[in-house]
Amino acid sequence: MPFLLLLLALVGFSAAKKVTFYASGQSELHGFALVVFCCVAALPFVGVRYADVPRLLRAILRGIGVVVLVQVLFDAFGPVPPAPNIIFGAANEHTLFFRWGALIAVIAGFASLWRPIFLMPLFIYYVAFRLLIGPAAGIWVSDTDFLSMLDAGVFAVFGGVIAVVATSDWTLNRFPTLRSMMADMPPDVLRQKATNLVWAVIVGAHLGNYFCSGVAKLMAGGPAPWTWLLQNPTQTAIVIGTERGDNPLAMFPSLLQFSWDTISTFGLAFNFFVLAAQLLAPWPSFGFAGCCSSRCCSISFTSAST
Repeated sequence: MPFLLLLLALVGFSAAKKVTFYASGQSELHGFALVVFCCVAALPFVGVRYADVPRLLRAILRGIGVVVLVQVLFDAFGPVPPAPNIIFGAANEHTLFFRWGALIAVIAGFASLWRPIFLMPLFIYYVAFRLLIGPAAGIWVSDTDFLSMLDAGVFAVFGGVIAVVATSDWTLNRFPTLRSMMADMPPDVLRQKATNLVWAVIVGAHLGNYFCSGVAKLMAGGPAPWTWLLQNPTQTAIVIGTERGDNPLAMFPSLLQFSWDTISTFGLAFNFFVLAAQLLAPWPSFGFAGCCSSRCCSISFTSAST
């Protein structure tokens, strides 16, 4: 049964990702409509509280939610993006998504501080924002630059909400067949095991993504695998993000200059730290598996990290 809830979360996550990419690829109007739809679809699940979600997954939901909300606030109120945002910029063909869509995302983001389901419109908006800001600015963005954390966030919302709803008294009282399927496992135990599985998949996939990124950096050099380490101008990402409108430090010129100077001066050390951290990323998963074996989820960690 825990694996069935995990499968439902994976199906929901996959469908949401495909729809988001499709809508963002059509037009800004489609992106705006998707954000509105996510807000409306969230309403039936406002009864799900953070306290209902077991601790491990709850920490991921809150952590990613706060980080994305802060980023959206910078984008929505900073005088940087080429498209208009909530305060700055003249109304034009980009207003619907980048101004009104941003306003809806900010409201949903603050609502998500109390109810996790409102993380969904916040996350979906930010994915669409990053996909649409490239064409608007004329500077394209690779989805690998931002999707890792957002994928984890969207999947965590699906996993947490599905586990809570499926094991709630409201659901079990209306679907006796479902209750009978849980005869050998109390609902609170099922909820714990299902969310542990979701957490394990998120951790394993996230660490695996970092490892694959490190391997790709080595392979990019071909016969000289240390090319990225020795020659990659990592600081240029600061300029690209500033021009495109998705660098949160753009509102603070002194911090922006400081980050540029620091990375430029210590570029080799910074690249070494990034590459080493990515190549060593899978190792913490073994520690997680050992520490949590008493929680009956070590199989989950093992499968997620291999």
